[in-house]
Amino acid sequence: MQVSNGKSMEGITVGLSWRRFINKQHRRPPLKH
Repeated sequence: MQVSNGKSMEGITVGLSWRRFINKQHRRPPLKH
């Protein structure tokens, strides 16, 4: 159960970070990878 909770929390955190990253990239021109 604890592992599931940790995974869920991590997933949410990653999702938020990913959302911010996408928002930043959306505002600015596409960066070279």
